[in-house]
Amino acid sequence: MIKTLEERVAWQNEWIAVYNDRIQHGDGHSGTHVRIMYQGNPPGVVIVPRYSDADLLLLEVERYPIGRRSVEFPRGMCKPGESPEAGARRELLEETGLEAAAMRRLGELYPDSGLLMTRAEVFVAELGAASSACLRLEEAEGIQQALTMPLSKLQDMTRLGLVQDGFTLAALALLLTR
Repeated sequence: MIKTLEERVAWQNEWIAVYNDRIQHGDGHSGTHVRIMYQGNPPGVVIVPRYSDADLLLLEVERYPIGRRSVEFPRGMCKPGESPEAGARRELLEETGLEAAAMRRLGELYPDSGLLMTRAEVFVAELGAASSACLRLEEAEGIQQALTMPLSKLQDMTRLGLVQDGFTLAALALLLTR
């Protein structure tokens, strides 16, 4: 078991803190470990929007850190005091303008357990057939377009390397195994 000897904030702003902790490994040797935490450590949420005909809704998002567009399920962070389901409903509404008729929790994931102190809960959002008419994308978040497709097409895109977002791949794995 790794033991924290000293928690050291290396840098922070209003959104994240970067730590460079002094640690001791189970065999007794010590060292440092870098970790990143969102301020307040709120849970994240990933939403798998599904229409009544079973088609899934994904977003093409311009992602500055990787310098390109990414095909992803909607996702975000909970606000202080907000339940993960409420956060998922809010994020879906903010990013797509859609409201879920029902939500079902699939599980949780840790997108980078070696660096990020972030846990995300994954939900399937059941959308009504007419809800596509209400689709409104949040351009301020870099959302470029909505993609509607059957699960088989998402699996094909994943096999071809066209879906690479870790949150989306993990949520897809949960969807396929539940």
